[in-house]
Amino acid sequence: MDNCRICQDSMPQYQTFCSRCGARQTSVPALGSARGNFLTRLKDYFREVFRSDTEKRFDAACELARYGFDAAIPSLEEIISLEPQNPRFRGILAVFYAGAGDERLSHPMGFPGGPVEELRPKYSFFSGEIRPNKKAEEILSCVTEVRQSQGKQFHQYGYEELDKALNGSLAMFDKSLDMNPNDPHGYSGRASAYEQVAEGILMAYGIFPVRFWTRSDNESEWELVKYGNAQLGMCIKRLMPNLEFLTEIIWLYEQAEEEYKKALRLDPTDTRACVKLSHVLRQLGKNNEATDYVDKVLAILNKAILADNEDKQSYSERAEIFQELGKVELAIADLERLLTLSTRQFEIDSTRRKIEELRKGKVT
Repeated sequence: MDNCRICQDSMPQYQTFCSRCGARQTSVPALGSARGNFLTRLKDYFREVFRSDTEKRFDAACELARYGFDAAIPSLEEIISLEPQNPRFRGILAVFYAGAGDERLSHPMGFPGGPVEELRPKYSFFSGEIRPNKKAEEILSCVTEVRQSQGKQFHQYGYEELDKALNGSLAMFDKSLDMNPNDPHGYSGRASAYEQVAEGILMAYGIFPVRFWTRSDNESEWELVKYGNAQLGMCIKRLMPNLEFLTEIIWLYEQAEEEYKKALRLDPTDTRACVKLSHVLRQLGKNNEATDYVDKVLAILNKAILADNEDKQSYSERAEIFQELGKVELAIADLERLLTLSTRQFEIDSTRRKIEELRKGKVT
């Protein structure tokens, strides 16, 4: 079913891949009525006449998503309380909860504009040390409490302080899974939250996760931070902190791994979840398994591009993977193809900048 333009603009679009040809497909949760020829419009007219007031109110509430998912959720919750078992209402509300969780995680932890900007470390010029601020220590303490309760069911909003540090995103993903336990996006969203907490705390202690660290002329000044087989990041040797907190970091990454794998069991073609899971596995020192997931993503994207050589999203995702793998020429080739397919000026400008940065990096 086609969707009305308002709903289509406001709803998240999920990517799937055709099981036969492998081409990328975009699915949007159905909200509005189809619009087409005269017979279709006539049928829609009578459908509208006989729709209940609750259904009309629900669709009107969905339109509030143009102002953000959080804006629509209170009205949707109020309406769904009138028909709590309505599968359409529950499915759409689950999508809105997940969308709200994504909005709250829109910036990585520890970066400007992120939900926990306070995690940024403080450098003492007198002692020459990086000291995590109070906020980082509070979140770490909260993670310890949650980890110690892992024998219990700590989901279902049982981690208020940790959730507060992430703008309530964890509760949104939990609510999404309450509505629809088979929604892979709820699991991958929750995994992303755990991953961001782990990375935010590492950076608060002056440790750059491996995938964020860029090589410099003074590599001898850096030291690899290890925990068993896990290679968690790089830190300037003279600023190396006490590493007792790494138990919590490993636990967070393990939770992220578990949640990403739940998502992929429900949707094995979720390329974003595959790539993110590969990052988590590398942090945990599971390099062979991480490589397997990267190979799986490349196979999906190669098949999608073979089926549709104008699939911009697949070219963009594949270029990112090639870049991570150090295959600069292949990444540039995909970006150049993307450049020929782009029609919006901001896309063209952004792609050109990426190509130029890759070329400069290759020269140096």
